Amino acid sequence: MHVYKNSRSGRIAARAGVVLTLTAASLVVTALPSAAAVATPAQNRIASGGGFTLDIANSGIVAQSAANIQVQFQVRNPAVPSSLTCAATAASPAAVTASASNVVQSGVVNVAAATSVAAGTATVTVPAGLALPAGVPSADFNVCIYDNAAAGALIGETLTATPASILTVVTPVTTTPNTGPTTGANSLSVDSAAPIFASGSTYVQFQEVTAGSVCAPTLTSITNSASLIAPTAAAARVLTDYKLTVGLPALTLVSDTDAFHTCVYSGTTIGGSGSPLIGASAFSGGRYTVAPGATVTGVSPMAGPPQGNQNVLITGTGFPTDGVSLLDVRIGGVQLTNITVSADGASLRGKTGAHSVGGPYAVTVTTAGGTFIGQKATYTYSNGLTVTPKVAPNGKATATDLDIYGTGFSGMDFSSSTGLDPNAAKAHVYLVKGVYNPAAGSPTTTKTNGQTAECTDVLVLSDSELICSIWTIGNFYTPANRTTTGCTAATVVATLTIAGACSITAADVGSYVSGTNIKPNTTIVSVVGTAVTLSQTVNAVVPGTDTLTIGVGKPLTGGTYAASELSGGTGHTFTVADVGKVVTGTNIPAGTYITAFNATTSKVSLSKAPTGTVANVQLFNTSLVPSGVYTVTVVSNGAIGAQTTVGYSQSIITSGSTFTVADYN
Repeated sequence: MHVYKNSRSGRIAARAGVVLTLTAASLVVTALPSAAAVATPAQNRIASGGGFTLDIANSGIVAQSAANIQVQFQVRNPAVPSSLTCAATAASPAAVTASASNVVQSGVVNVAAATSVAAGTATVTVPAGLALPAGVPSADFNVCIYDNAAAGALIGETLTATPASILTVVTPVTTTPNTGPTTGANSLSVDSAAPIFASGSTYVQFQEVTAGSVCAPTLTSITNSASLIAPTAAAARVLTDYKLTVGLPALTLVSDTDAFHTCVYSGTTIGGSGSPLIGASAFSGGRYTVAPGATVTGVSPMAGPPQGNQNVLITGTGFPTDGVSLLDVRIGGVQLTNITVSADGASLRGKTGAHSVGGPYAVTVTTAGGTFIGQKATYTYSNGLTVTPKVAPNGKATATDLDIYGTGFSGMDFSSSTGLDPNAAKAHVYLVKGVYNPAAGSPTTTKTNGQTAECTDVLVLSDSELICSIWTIGNFYTPANRTTTGCTAATVVATLTIAGACSITAADVGSYVSGTNIKPNTTIVSVVGTAVTLSQTVNAVVPGTDTLTIGVGKPLTGGTYAASELSGGTGHTFTVADVGKVVTGTNIPAGTYITAFNATTSKVSLSKAPTGTVANVQLFNTSLVPSGVYTVTVVSNGAIGAQTTVGYSQSIITSGSTFTVADYN
């Protein structure tokens, strides 16, 4: 037995020594008589931070309960001789401290009660408190075993005469990135919590994680294998004494995900007395993981609004399908959300986040196999729009409400989006064939490429969302006329006065009006205050008692359909200007419009043949939106030439802003 005299109590104590050895299952602390030899290499160098299991063999462990086996790690400080052996009784726990020069001074780390005890053995878990202060390269500890059932008697300890039994804790290191491909040939950055790196000598390798394993205390191999990533010594480049980079060799590992300890040695000498471990990844983290890498081949759509919320489809290979493995997808550095992966791992879907306007940006996918940058799979954040729905029939007799996502809506004035003045110098939502161009065209009263239709009644929900109504059968199409009284004309003029129950409003501009002393084909030109301007003068005074009919539809009294042509009867004389206008009536299919004018017969052809004898035919002063693909465009100013005004803006064409008018009902 090793015998020493406790200078504080004068008590003579006999202690069984301990030696630390590594097995495949765990770290093993074996209590040995002083005369015994160390039969196996000592596992006497470990990473800071604990977390691993110690199996302790000691003849003093007989039948104690787990709660009575007390293990402590007591700092060995050469400047304090009494600290070079275990205290006679368990010391009070104390944090590990260091001097200004990063030398550990003192500390006692207490282990919770043993997790299991049998005759001659006990199992404990090393706590996280067995950790070094920042900047400390390493520190030595005594392993001290006490029996609480025997008044705290010391039954096992580190032997000064056996250096391998001294437990050395080395500084923690981390790798960036901490994942990489199974094929290797990538580079890593290794960072240390203390200044341990020296150019020309420091060596880094990666040892496979197995049950209970940690980095080997001394370097045992520098040959690559399925369980060891061993870069060449020249592959390490020391940047500072806290940081180095290392290039990994091409690997021949299995394709399954595998984890490795990051192990740093003072040199490349192999063997039991070889280069010692000077830094290691923490047992519970900081490891380097390899896995099959992902690839990215495409993204759809390739552009979207800066406010995000755009659904995208990303294609490639190697996307993890288990819902647990690392998967981080970003566009322009902004993470996708709501990610779902196809069963074969060849595609994924997600929603973009908000990003400033710009691009194109590469799609990056990070898995346990590393980060893949899809240089050919790019996405642009633009001030374009995302429109839902994407299609509507041009024979629809009701409005289609569009939900539009974009940006900057709250700063726009859509008060003129009634459809009555589509070129008003306020904000509008247009349906445009191609790229909208408000510059004066030829004649100058038109736009170079103006709107085909306007999405009316805009309701701004937020700065990034609005709702509006598009009439593909023509703005303000109303199949039913209405009647009103109270509208008067005192003399033969082209003006009616709104009084009493007269219900004419600005929404009636463009509608036909008929009644006593109202000339045929009269339409409402404007409504300002109580004054209603007509397209022609009345025949005589219009008393307020007369009933007037207001409607987009003009009755075609006596209109008939024969020989594939429709006549206007006595109510209307057709002209080429009527082509594209909508007609309704008994036995006329919904969405029917005029396709051609016959100058010889003064009759017109229809897009759909009536199903029987026609009656109650009406002509609507509105045109069907032609079928085709359009761009929904939001402009801050709808006036001709508005592009030169200060603050003018218009949305751009993207895949999300397209809208199709289809030739069906």
